[in-house]
Amino acid sequence: MSERVHMMAPDGRTFTFKEWCDYLDKYEDFAECGEAYVGMDGKVFDIDGFRFNVHGCCLNPHVIMVGDRQLGFDIRTFRKWISNSDRRPVWYFNNFGYGHSCAGGYGHVEGDEDDAILEAIRTAIRHIESRLEWYEKADAMDREAWGYDTMGYGANIARCKKEIALAREEYDKRCQLTLF
Repeated sequence: MSERVHMMAPDGRTFTFKEWCDYLDKYEDFAECGEAYVGMDGKVFDIDGFRFNVHGCCLNPHVIMVGDRQLGFDIRTFRKWISNSDRRPVWYFNNFGYGHSCAGGYGHVEGDEDDAILEAIRTAIRHIESRLEWYEKADAMDREAWGYDTMGYGANIARCKKEIALAREEYDKRCQLTLF
């Protein structure tokens, strides 16, 4: 029976279960140092200008703001390979909404950073549209049961519609930039 192996994401080093436990024990002080945390052994891995800790978390993603902090979301992109066995570079993205934002999602695309940004916006739009659909159904059930909007779904519906318009405007603007 073979021992389980843990692979460190950024550099492909492998550990048996015991070696990994010893590694964690040796560098346990690094596990508690918050934002300065770069890795169990203080190591930062540089891949195409992006810095990663031992767990493969990007420490310096590119941040693109869509909208503002009241109504909008961030798109964070970074580039790395798919896996240690598949070294094709891909752009990863994720969306972070602010406050009560409906935007969310993550994924990766082959291509360049512009492709990742456009895909992130499309993902955000799909996510917001699904939230809008949920709010509209909940609002209809609420109004049917009580005769009016008891839970305040109307405000969430309005917010979703504004975020969809904002995301589509950003998407169209970025598509125009790639055409010329």
